Amino acid sequence: MHEDLKRELEESIPEDVTLSDAKKRQILKAAQEREGERRPTHVPKLLPALAGVAVIGLAGVLGYPYVSDLQEQSALEEIGLVPQELIVTGHEYPDLITSVYDDERDALIYNINGKIYSFDAANKTETVLVNLEDGAQTYEVVVEGDWLAWEVDADDSAAIEIMDLETNERKLIQSRLVFDLNISGNYLIYAGFEGEEKQPSYKMVDLLTMEKTRLHELTHDGGNSGASVWQNSIVIPERLIEEDKTITTFSVYDLDKNSLEAQFTLPYERAENVTLMDNKVYVQLSDEELTATVFGYMDLATGEFVEIKTPAFDAYAVYGNYVALSVADGNDSNDVELFRLKGDELLEVPSFAGIEERLVMPRFTEEGTLIVNGEAEDRAMYLLDVGTME
Repeated sequence: MHEDLKRELEESIPEDVTLSDAKKRQILKAAQEREGERRPTHVPKLLPALAGVAVIGLAGVLGYPYVSDLQEQSALEEIGLVPQELIVTGHEYPDLITSVYDDERDALIYNINGKIYSFDAANKTETVLVNLEDGAQTYEVVVEGDWLAWEVDADDSAAIEIMDLETNERKLIQSRLVFDLNISGNYLIYAGFEGEEKQPSYKMVDLLTMEKTRLHELTHDGGNSGASVWQNSIVIPERLIEEDKTITTFSVYDLDKNSLEAQFTLPYERAENVTLMDNKVYVQLSDEELTATVFGYMDLATGEFVEIKTPAFDAYAVYGNYVALSVADGNDSNDVELFRLKGDELLEVPSFAGIEERLVMPRFTEEGTLIVNGEAEDRAMYLLDVGTME
């Protein structure tokens, strides 16, 4: 009977759909279990004509679950929303959890013990891009277009190094302290102390000329999120006290003009994972006691804040109309799920439904590739390109 079911499965799969061996085994096992549950203690004899009808009916009952799976899988494949699995061997899980993805070169970038690596996703080969000097460490690496940048912490100094990935030419920016690196086009934006500054500030460097401009002074109480860049704009969040209440202010700058384009406040102390996208500022907001949590976006065109209805979640990432949430599962844990935003509601996109392991750390590249880390034994990562779906 197992071979009969296997043959029926193979014959029922459309030619343009491919199932993994594991998926086939899962379907066959479920079909066999259903068959066992339905098997009578006494098997009556059937007339030949009715036997044919019975076989067709049985195939329909047993086949429904995997036909439904196939239709869903085929639909996702048709629109390109099936994740790509990527396994990097030879490194520990904590080393890969903060990795970044280079869309242009289809490569994963990560830093381990004073070295910055590039892992070619197509060829499955690893290359050392940078060897830091003895005693130096880096905790933040960013990549965009032809530029790779990283901060360097030594015993008594800090700096930013930038590499042109096309020519391998490297440039250096000295500083007292640096943090929150961002790249937008040919601009590097970062925060830190330089010279005799008493307050940290955001600086902008034209990487073609290395001309530096002071963009924004941080005069308040910092924030719970870094800045976010989108095209030629940046938003910088800060907490401030107003009438004995802590609120968060957001400053939006045009990088080409080096000018303040918009500024607004929201009455929440914590503004996390601030993300600028499509002239909207997305943010997860909460009060001091973390008893009230709001997720939504400020529409810079209308000045209206739109709250988005969500399940309980811990982390999020957004690109265009796609939102990835680490949804709480009721067991003091969470798992990444993908949604499409329609109005103020989220519609589930089941791209990760077939992945049994827990998924964490959702993050999008500027081009729209979603990266998540898996927690199975092989520590697989999954890449999903939603940028072409917009």
